[in-house]
Amino acid sequence: MTKTSFAIICFFTLAISLSAQNYPSISIQELQKTMADGKVVIIVENGPQSYARGHMPTAIDFSSAKKNLTKNSPQR
Repeated sequence: MTKTSFAIICFFTLAISLSAQNYPSISIQELQKTMADGKVVIIVENGPQSYARGHMPTAIDFSSAKKNLTKNSPQR
């Protein structure tokens, strides 16, 4: 799977998820901007081998980072 294909799949997964919750859809450009601004984080859950083979820029490997993911999360 190419990085572009992966990005498109992530975008549509995000868009479907957001629209299912009555949130507005965003364009690929808007997603890229929010990622560049540090407002969105992509988490890869396919394992470290898949992550090592390729991932979206700025994506985080879940298996390596899961212990630290909640440390800086806002409390609700």
